[in-house]
Amino acid sequence: MEPLPPPSVPPVEPVPAPPALTERQPDETDRLLIILCHAASLLGVGLLLPLIVYLIKKDGNAEVRAHALEVLNFDLSLLIYCAVSGVAVFACYIGVPFLFAFMILSLVCHILGLVKATEGVLYRYPLNLRLVR
Repeated sequence: MEPLPPPSVPPVEPVPAPPALTERQPDETDRLLIILCHAASLLGVGLLLPLIVYLIKKDGNAEVRAHALEVLNFDLSLLIYCAVSGVAVFACYIGVPFLFAFMILSLVCHILGLVKATEGVLYRYPLNLRLVR
């Protein structure tokens, strides 16, 4: 018997990569959104503004997405910590000092994040649970 010739396989075309997040530098509007995300809790719209910015810009500029995600995760983390402290207040009053500590932590961290954002640096919040990715 004669060996069979190798099968002819058509060349495989490379699959195009999915559209990546833009790596361009943020423009003035993006900078404003970044600063507003960090100032949201100081302005009284804590979770709402970072969530809206994240949902609108998640496929846009990577830097805006990172800032909005960081602030959103920190605000969600604080919400969880305060809820647990609130339960502890009713159980044995031990949660009262924790509520004050979280309030001061929130104020200080949001101001630090705002300052870092104006410098163009991503501020990593402490005690941040990475709930939204």
